[in-house]
Amino acid sequence: MLSCLVNNSYTEASRNLKRNSDFRCPVCTRLVILKAGSKNIPHFSHKSESSCGHGAGETLWHRKGKYWIANYCRTRGHVATFEVPLGKRRTDVHVTTEKGKTIAVEFQKKDEGSNIYKRTNDLLKFVNEVVWVLPWKVTSTDNGYRATATYSINALYSDKNPVKAKIRFYDDKLDTLFSCRKRDWTTYIEPTNFGGGYEKKSKRWCELVILKKLRNG
Repeated sequence: MLSCLVNNSYTEASRNLKRNSDFRCPVCTRLVILKAGSKNIPHFSHKSESSCGHGAGETLWHRKGKYWIANYCRTRGHVATFEVPLGKRRTDVHVTTEKGKTIAVEFQKKDEGSNIYKRTNDLLKFVNEVVWVLPWKVTSTDNGYRATATYSINALYSDKNPVKAKIRFYDDKLDTLFSCRKRDWTTYIEPTNFGGGYEKKSKRWCELVILKKLRNG
């Protein structure tokens, strides 16, 4: 987790914090540990005996992405806050734009299929827009970049059940943020040595467009 409570006030992880401060988990209110070494992103962690699920299993991709997105939004003049409660859920990054628009940014490593549609609608009760950030494997093409579409993407892009959500991709190796465009299913005929052929569906791809490169500032 990138935030906790200190004296009941929201506090973000930082190397400048005093290590002996009373860091508390915002969910279970138990003591948490500040981890802020020279190589890792500052964050808080429960003690090993804790059974609280908040922040448990969070990967470096999650932490790095949340940290980067928040700072990216702040450079654009927006207010960004980590792990804000929205109903029964907590959004990874809550953004309020200069014009007052509210956005929940969710980092999702597991492909949850249609369940992501329900989660989106739950969040939309509290914010104007939801942005899902997913960790696809990027493939370079002659025309740019693409990634294989997942069940989650197909659920959000369904024409039958449109939902107010955007999809982004964050590659923590390239430190690059992408947006995506759906490409429809296509068919082709594969020739055979007996003069026939058969129809075969290709994979659905998301064509990616670079929005921001962290290393370029």
